[in-house]
Amino acid sequence: MVVHTVTLAVGNTYKRLRDDEAPLSKFDGSTPKVHKWDLFVQPLDEGVEAVSQVVFDLDPTFTPKVFTHLVADEQGRFKTTQTSFGGFVAGIRVTLRDGSEHKLRHQLHLGPGGAQQTIEVPLSRPGRVVGPRYLPLPDLTFGVEFELTLPPNATRGLDDFAYELRQRGVDIYAAWGTDRHAHSNTSWKLVSDSSVACTVGQPDCVTLELVSPILRYSRGLEEIERVLSLVQDYRPSVNSSAGFHVHVGFPNPEHRVDELVKLAATFAKFEDAIDLFMPASRRDDTNRFCHTHRHSNTLGGCNNKEANDYILSCRNLDELIGLFNPEGRYHKVNLTALRSASPTVEFRQHSSTTNGAKAVNWVRFCMQLVASTSKLKPPGNFRDGASAQEKLDRLFQWVVKDPKLHAHFAARAADLPRELCSCGASSCGSGDHGPFGCAKSW
Repeated sequence: MVVHTVTLAVGNTYKRLRDDEAPLSKFDGSTPKVHKWDLFVQPLDEGVEAVSQVVFDLDPTFTPKVFTHLVADEQGRFKTTQTSFGGFVAGIRVTLRDGSEHKLRHQLHLGPGGAQQTIEVPLSRPGRVVGPRYLPLPDLTFGVEFELTLPPNATRGLDDFAYELRQRGVDIYAAWGTDRHAHSNTSWKLVSDSSVACTVGQPDCVTLELVSPILRYSRGLEEIERVLSLVQDYRPSVNSSAGFHVHVGFPNPEHRVDELVKLAATFAKFEDAIDLFMPASRRDDTNRFCHTHRHSNTLGGCNNKEANDYILSCRNLDELIGLFNPEGRYHKVNLTALRSASPTVEFRQHSSTTNGAKAVNWVRFCMQLVASTSKLKPPGNFRDGASAQEKLDRLFQWVVKDPKLHAHFAARAADLPRELCSCGASSCGSGDHGPFGCAKSW
């Protein structure tokens, strides 16, 4: 079927709050915001694949007033959840994947049932709207850590930076001392990070780590996008010394060793395929903060069958960690985090980024990898000499069976050599530009 238009349901839900549970307006500090609502855009039929971004522009009394969403929730809705003391006409900007942009308006209905209207928007290049779709998110908790640098004049320090972000609606604080390592269920935190190096062009930069609270579901992905979009206003940059770490919750690891063994064996099996969509500074064993597994001093001398059998032979958590993380936590997948009070599997390989779409896709990948390997049979091994490209295709056919992630990372693998050259390296992917010479948001 050739599609010439995309049908959108545009509307709002509604709930009346009691005065004693309603937050006060930041506009005047005294008026209770008794109206709670979701403002949403829901592509109908197959239209969800045609929408790349929805921007909601709210009343000037909101701080911030603009909310950008790249990810639909479990119902297929792009939405923002807010409270207000009155109604207004919201501006909505929908960007389709064909590049066209459509400006819409919606009058909030502050009454039972809310309101909804159906709008058809034209495609600038009509065609078949059948794109890949994300699998539903697994029911797992997750958290993220972004290592970043800021220009020396962007902020006066972490406490001031945290204060400015709080003024813009982020629940965040600067952590010092023992609080640096504490997990939070609700608040983001900023931590100084001496492992991050300044670039040649900004030797006096501010180095930090942006750490999320424990997150869940699509709301967590939306929160990552929201915070990164605000942080971008402070001109952050990343380089090859900066990593993006994803923690996936894994409770009761001592009683789930068989699942962890399958996860470790699967990652080792596909490690060089995953390397294809990482920058050169994060491949193989080039980075001391995310060492290889397959070519470590415990598995490096094995052929594929021996390495696979060796991992699958582990019978307890200590054996598995000793084999899979011989350098401690500084591996692409850190299983030593399973020994913490809030056990997680930490994925350390991805380079840092302030790009919300890249961050969200890597979080989805990590979660799907943990969820799918727990259900699959123990993996077999590839023949020695199998190409990384062949493994990449099999990774998404056999393990992470998410067609949209497959499309994203296949494109990422194809584009990455060009990106590596963009900072002026003399040869693509060679790292000739030096370890900290290219400040780029990967």
